[in-house]
Amino acid sequence: MMIEKQKSDPVAAHVLVPSVPRPLSDLCARLLDRDPKRRPTAAEILDGIGADDLAIRIRSASAETGTESVALVGRESQQDRLRQAWANVRNGNARSVFVRGESGMGKSVLIEDLLAGIRKKDDAVILEGRCYSQESVPFKGLDSLIDSLAIYLSSLQAPVVSTLMPDDSLPLTRLFPVLGQFRTRKKSGQPSLSNADQQEVRQRALTALRELLTRISDHRPLVLYIDDLQWGDKDSADLLADLVRPPNSPRVLLLGAYRTENAGTSECIRALDEACSKGDLPPHEELIVDRLSEDESRRLALDLLGERSEANRNFADRIARESSGWPFFVW
Repeated sequence: MMIEKQKSDPVAAHVLVPSVPRPLSDLCARLLDRDPKRRPTAAEILDGIGADDLAIRIRSASAETGTESVALVGRESQQDRLRQAWANVRNGNARSVFVRGESGMGKSVLIEDLLAGIRKKDDAVILEGRCYSQESVPFKGLDSLIDSLAIYLSSLQAPVVSTLMPDDSLPLTRLFPVLGQFRTRKKSGQPSLSNADQQEVRQRALTALRELLTRISDHRPLVLYIDDLQWGDKDSADLLADLVRPPNSPRVLLLGAYRTENAGTSECIRALDEACSKGDLPPHEELIVDRLSEDESRRLALDLLGERSEANRNFADRIARESSGWPFFVW
């Protein structure tokens, strides 16, 4: 099936079901194009379904037009603290920062602003993941992050990957099978798992993951970013804490974002708080992303509207009053 998808285009929807409108069938066919570069953009999709006004707004705010993205408003102190944490990592240290706030406050936007700056200026490895409330897999707080790690390793030459992979990789691939596709330098003699209990497998897997991340960070500074940590589990929290626990922790910036409204019922957040309270983790920061002031909301609205006309100023005043400081509602 995978080979067929690479060789053949899908049958058009209107051929399978004649009642499907031809424009919608054509749009679906373009979305399924085997070459991602030929697939339609968000604005083109909106054009295809008749949402012309929204398509125009998307284009005006899109990087496709060459315009700069709207600057963050009212988050200057949080930006400074994130940049300082990254500067410490570049100097060879490990840092962890957890960004918390209500849904719609712009936590992800704040972190993505930092990551965009890192991508532009630094030769860093950035691994990103997200937790999902509906998932029920082991270590679900790390699942998509490990997928990101596998994608990064796949981009390297095989001899390079073999030098990065830990010598005792079997426990790691037991916990995260996606890493089983990569080979270690050690061809034989790895300790067996036949008589290992679950606790031993987990401890050896943690040691192996630390070894892998440390080898990566020996060459390039490393960022681990997990969004929506409130949906994670205790095992993920314990493993994350152990990854950055001294001595010999990787040169890594551990970033997490979570919703404060779910923090009290989240076993992942409670476990992280407990681990951080022990005092043997690297310097740890909690950044609070709160509501914007009315003036900040007005500035953000004007930035999004673009033209500083009298009508737009009046509209921005109304938006600032009605959004109650929620950046998402301003947008």
